[in-house]
Amino acid sequence: MLKTINLDVLDKIFESAEKECKIPSLSKMLYINALIKHFKGKDCVKENSFAFELQICDIPQYDKFIPIFEHLQDANLVYITNESIQFINRWSIYMDQSLFEKKSTWAAVGMNNKASIFVNQMIEDFELYSVVSAKYSIAKDQFINLCKLFVIEKDLEEVNYISYKAIKKDFVWYCQYNKPIESIKKVISTAKVLGKSN
Repeated sequence: MLKTINLDVLDKIFESAEKECKIPSLSKMLYINALIKHFKGKDCVKENSFAFELQICDIPQYDKFIPIFEHLQDANLVYITNESIQFINRWSIYMDQSLFEKKSTWAAVGMNNKASIFVNQMIEDFELYSVVSAKYSIAKDQFINLCKLFVIEKDLEEVNYISYKAIKKDFVWYCQYNKPIESIKKVISTAKVLGKSN
């Protein structure tokens, strides 16, 4: 994965993020180190490029790094919760998609069901919307946009599906790592209301 998340990608991430606020050099170094640690050794496939999180309990002397992580949060690069640091996917839009290895999941011999043939069924599936809405606080318009984006990405990756049940399972997993920033903020705000402070 590190050959796709290169210096040019990192430069574009920081350039975009600094439209929100200035990011200190120390915070940039921490961000880069976290990405290297997470993506190092991972195969160059789209499934490995999603957002990720670091558990606070796994960060030695975390208290010393709180101000540094807070600068990254101010720039909308991460979100800090009680238990983890959530790294928002700000890199995918700058990555060279041609470098990804082709990988088809849920494929079967003789089957050629592109994701796009299921898009209308997904959008109209109330049960599917109810699941992702409950799990990730995703609004209806966000759900529709995610369905459309999902099938476009899967068609580009040449991912085929053996059934509608298979694509639903993949989509729910996809939503976990591609939910809009507003949904993450809503989840964090709800936690605060329930008495869980950062």
